[in-house]
Amino acid sequence: MKKGKVKDTILIIGNGIAWDFHNHFENFGLNPSKPISNFDSEDINLDKFLDYIPNVRKQLLTVENKNKKDHFKPIEDYFNSINGTPDFFRRENELKNFLMVAYAHFQLRADKFDYSTWRWTKFLSENAKRIVLAVSFNYDLLLERAIGTSNTYNRISAIEPPGNIKIFKPHGSIDLDLIGIQIENFDPRIHEVYGNNSDSLGVVLSHNWKKPRMQVDTIPPNLHNYYRNKRMWLDNAYKECDKLTYNNRIRHVVIAGHSYGEVDREEVNELLCNLTRKARFYFVNPEPMPEPLKEYIKSLNMHHEICHIDPRIEEQFNGIMNQLTKC
Repeated sequence: MKKGKVKDTILIIGNGIAWDFHNHFENFGLNPSKPISNFDSEDINLDKFLDYIPNVRKQLLTVENKNKKDHFKPIEDYFNSINGTPDFFRRENELKNFLMVAYAHFQLRADKFDYSTWRWTKFLSENAKRIVLAVSFNYDLLLERAIGTSNTYNRISAIEPPGNIKIFKPHGSIDLDLIGIQIENFDPRIHEVYGNNSDSLGVVLSHNWKKPRMQVDTIPPNLHNYYRNKRMWLDNAYKECDKLTYNNRIRHVVIAGHSYGEVDREEVNELLCNLTRKARFYFVNPEPMPEPLKEYIKSLNMHHEICHIDPRIEEQFNGIMNQLTKC
């Protein structure tokens, strides 16, 4: 792939990118997959905040769930258990506030490290002019920080200045809230909580990340894609992504640290559905690309090329670093 300014690349990232950050910085010390147990860190204590979210504390943050290898499944199960209940909006707000504050602590810890030394920062710097769209399914800001070391960005549906790279966060972000009524010193235990909707998101400064927020919208994992048609900002964002992938000649798709799990599958498919012209897909993951993802990609165009990149093997990873050269 020759160097140039044409925008022809899409990046889709998942929790594996946070693991790459964890592995790069030896002293980081937080397990990205375990928010229920404070990322297995004694340095994070959410006890005071948990007073605001008693249902989550009692029903989700159990010893049994803390000891599980996969914390996202218990979070999904908890969301499914409260969906449709009379007190859903309050319990939903509790859950979203938990996800927000947990990953806020994760991000504040990450911000103590030098992003410029991380290999994904180098990749994003070298390929910024090629990237049509960067999609992060993570609540944290690792992607934003890595891009921000040498470029600018703007999140689709967020009220912020235009940037060089467009970012879409289908599950929301620790620093983005729905636009709507704000209550000073909001307390979900005593203030009314209702299902808000807005066509855009506002940026929340870091000094408010550790406080309960009425309009927080960190979307919990759920198999049935509950929020897809219930959020105007989300619907608008998918429409803009649809235009970006349709109007640009996409030649390279990098799917990094995302397992194509069932809870995200419909969303990933929607992001890829316009890619009917031949492209090369780079699956950056220790495990090979799952068969369902291969089948979906080939259903779009049987001539799509698929390349597995094992990030543990530096030579393979450098194939992407060097302008996405062939494996």
